[in-house]
Amino acid sequence: MDRFINFLYLGTYQRNVETEVSNIAHAENKPERLYNDFTHDMKSVEFSLEMIKFAEFLKYPALINAAYAKMIEQLLVRGRFPPSAMKNFVQWTYGADKICKDEEGLLKHLIVAATLAHGYKHWDQVWRDEFVGLIQHQKGFVDDLAAAEELNKTLSESPLGSQKKEKKKKGFLKGRHGASK
Repeated sequence: MDRFINFLYLGTYQRNVETEVSNIAHAENKPERLYNDFTHDMKSVEFSLEMIKFAEFLKYPALINAAYAKMIEQLLVRGRFPPSAMKNFVQWTYGADKICKDEEGLLKHLIVAATLAHGYKHWDQVWRDEFVGLIQHQKGFVDDLAAAEELNKTLSESPLGSQKKEKKKKGFLKGRHGASK
């Protein structure tokens, strides 16, 4: 509840780091400043999913938007997660461990985009192969990833996309269990 009160005052929240929150002792105390909440594991992402779940229960779109913004920052802008951590987000979004409803499917789009960004910017082929091995049982995710890769390929082969002279990297799902289209 403290994080929700925090959100009401500041328009943001912080997950409980090591069981303590830096500047909020009780819900009735107004936080003094904005938080910097970034970790190199998925704890903050999982907490943001829990905040979305809470916001869905309250029917509070502003809190959902704040949680999406935090996850976009962590997964696309600042984060460099290993395949095992990204696998957790896939499970929390697509799998039996699903945390929130995600009625609009925005989280599914986010994990596919984050996977492509990590895979092409930060992971070598060994890590990409490891990730595919970890998520191959998540059919919905594998299908969405294959569709995104196909769209990316189509766009990069268009006249506008072909103007870029970039080194082509092997895709995630090429030749794997019939997953690529």
